[in-house]
Amino acid sequence: MLTLTKAAGGYLTRLLDEAHAPDGTALRIVKDEEHLRPRLDTPKPGDLVFDHAGRKVLLLDPSVSSMLTASHLDVERTERGEKLIIVH
Repeated sequence: MLTLTKAAGGYLTRLLDEAHAPDGTALRIVKDEEHLRPRLDTPKPGDLVFDHAGRKVLLLDPSVSSMLTASHLDVERTERGEKLIIVH
């Protein structure tokens, strides 16, 4: 199962706040051909839901969740600022 670091949870919370996402809306990681990409969405039955500081921040459907088993979502600092990374 994917794990979410505290840094990633805080980063996702800030993204959702900046996007003025309504309560109950979180970032969903979806598979698009060969790539993973984010989009805003609401939880669906069977989703793996990650919370941070009392807010839903990340959603994974079962197929994406199985792809990310034993991985973790973290934040990396770059010259351009922070970005999310998946570490396998």
